Amino acid sequence: MISLIWLILFLLFLAVGVPVSISIGLGAMLALLASEGTNALMVPTMLISSMDSFILTAVPLFMLTGAIMQRSTLASRLFGFADSLVGWSRGGMGHASIVASMIFGGISGSAVSDAAALGPMSVQMMKRTGYSKGAAGAIAASSSTLAAIIPPSIIMVVYSVAAGVSASKMLVAGIVPGLMCGFGMMIVNVFVARASGLQPGASFSLRRIGRETRSAGWAIFAPAIIVGGLFSGLFTPTEAGLVAAVYSFLVAWLVYRSISIGDLGDILVDTGRATGVAVLILATASLAAHILASEQIPQYAADLATRASGSRFLVWVVLVLFFLIVGMFLEGLAAIIILMPVFLPFIEALNIDPIHFGVVFVVAMCIGLMTPPVGVCLFVISKIGKIGIERLSLYVLPYVLAMLAILICLICFPGLSLFLTRFV
Repeated sequence: MISLIWLILFLLFLAVGVPVSISIGLGAMLALLASEGTNALMVPTMLISSMDSFILTAVPLFMLTGAIMQRSTLASRLFGFADSLVGWSRGGMGHASIVASMIFGGISGSAVSDAAALGPMSVQMMKRTGYSKGAAGAIAASSSTLAAIIPPSIIMVVYSVAAGVSASKMLVAGIVPGLMCGFGMMIVNVFVARASGLQPGASFSLRRIGRETRSAGWAIFAPAIIVGGLFSGLFTPTEAGLVAAVYSFLVAWLVYRSISIGDLGDILVDTGRATGVAVLILATASLAAHILASEQIPQYAADLATRASGSRFLVWVVLVLFFLIVGMFLEGLAAIIILMPVFLPFIEALNIDPIHFGVVFVVAMCIGLMTPPVGVCLFVISKIGKIGIERLSLYVLPYVLAMLAILICLICFPGLSLFLTRFV
């Protein structure tokens, strides 16, 4: 009964335009207070205890890294390096945008940071080489989601906390799926470029690659430090976040001289705001998770899973369809906190590896980032490129289909996401 009250209130608040985090928390708070035996002091206690996790300190650190990247010239240098690698091919500027997002995602861990930092530059450069506004925006919006899959992914860190799995293994599990999604988008871009009649760019030049590598070398080295440290066990994901933030700031300040000590205050304020939003979502979502757990929804889900376990593929199909629908309306961090208590007994009953399940879940949530009505990356690029949401949604559809195809591959071949975890 309490779960139903929360769901009705959540949807009602969402329908009238209340932000997602407030809708979740306010609905859960009112539902809890309406139930018998709930002390009002329990609500703030649950909110605070939900954030009592050391591994979650990695979230603001990776957000700080993304803020530094946005303020400095690191993002533009990465884009120039990516362009030197693939810009010579047909649709090269679109390829460059995707490759740059893959590298940038290996530093910031945030799809929204990627969209905000690389989006304006990507859209402008692609338009100059013949892409329509919609086609350019679609590539920028879809490629930004790679930052949520490729380590150090913030959403992967949060999932590891919610599911109780190794954060290092969870992050490493995203490497192959992230690369697959990136290459899938590049394949789609080839067809888009041909259909648009785009011509190949400047000829391939080793000299230019060398020049751009020297220019962006310090920035390119950051993902190698993070992933290498996780693989070797040299540092934890939280320590990786600290190393990434300090390294990015020192490079931007001392090597490229694109930011100063005076900029640090504004960078920290921006990071604090972004972190506040993320932590508020996590805290309020924990209230909804508590409601679901108190009414034994996870046990019902586990029982359902046991009955349906005769057709594992059918169960996966239903799960993915559910994730895709949830991703269209709910932010990924909130979805993890609310749904994991429900689905963990479910996947245990089916003997599904929780890390593999997490990768599938995150990729599905990334598709939600590029689909309306609550596709965050879609809205960021729409605002940056001044492209209507309806038009941008149509252009992004081929990239959504490519992501769906890769999602099916990940479900059918768990080794794609689990292979590298053996070395961590």
